[in-house]
Amino acid sequence: MKGIVFYHKLAQGNTDGTFKNFSEKTKFKIIEILPKKYELVKHSKSFSIRIFSRKTDRTMEFTTQKEVVNKGLENLEELRIWLNKNKEKWV
Repeated sequence: MKGIVFYHKLAQGNTDGTFKNFSEKTKFKIIEILPKKYELVKHSKSFSIRIFSRKTDRTMEFTTQKEVVNKGLENLEELRIWLNKNKEKWV
């Protein structure tokens, strides 16, 4: 979706969909329909929908953390699907 950037913030354990250049009206529409497991985070010039995925540790072996990384990627896909499914409610 144009204007939405997806991030898997491994060290923080967050999966974010960041909305850039969207109106306050859009933000409030999303807040009204946002599932409990998601959090809306305000930034200075944007906002994000966030799902906590679990933290990874860059000093540890990647292969021991694959499950955590995969969960973050699954959350990205879940968020993308939710946004598409509910697009008519917030656009």
